[in-house]
Amino acid sequence: MRLFHHSDVNPHRYAQHFELVACQERPHDVTGYFLWFDASGLSMFRDAERSGVKLNVSDFEQRTNQALILAQACGAHARPNVVDLMAGWGVDGLSLAMRGCRVTLIERSPAVWAMLDEFVSRLTLPVNVVYADAREWCEKATATVDVVYLDPMFAPRRKTALPSKRLQFLRDVAWHDDVSLRCWIEFARRVAKDRVVVKRRAKDPVLATPAWQVQGRQVRFDVYKLA
Repeated sequence: MRLFHHSDVNPHRYAQHFELVACQERPHDVTGYFLWFDASGLSMFRDAERSGVKLNVSDFEQRTNQALILAQACGAHARPNVVDLMAGWGVDGLSLAMRGCRVTLIERSPAVWAMLDEFVSRLTLPVNVVYADAREWCEKATATVDVVYLDPMFAPRRKTALPSKRLQFLRDVAWHDDVSLRCWIEFARRVAKDRVVVKRRAKDPVLATPAWQVQGRQVRFDVYKLA
């Protein structure tokens, strides 16, 4: 993937992951996905579409109800160390950081990682963004963390309406359904000291035996207690 950037910004932190192209304005004749970096931050675009995807603080400020039950599932009141193994756009992890949790976001897609990394660099939150394969990260971890959070991308439903552009982009550039959720829970158990929290659709089948569940209207959080 190419990263087009305005001459006013320094993109070299991302040089090893992308082909860097300097230009004075966002190109409009590119085929496929690309990144655009200017003074307002990193954005992702597809082909010649006029609108793209950009991370904004309002994205996680607006998810109040879901963020509340996520915080309950993760025990956010105790301000634990949380590792989000499937960070994606980072909305859930950042909402936990806003509640005082110390959060590590793991992301294996270079493009998604770069957008998260650049966005977090402009915030004053206790968040560390790591470019890594989550399974390898778990295998190499030398210390445990309080909470490991798993937010697997939900399988597409048979609907006529397309999902949001943000979800479309994430599916195209980051989704690799190569490990079962049951295996991910076992990977997470290796590094979790207190609990593993898994986000599921409200009516999805239950895996293994969670200690308890926090139920929302559209999603639920299954909590696997370790301590």
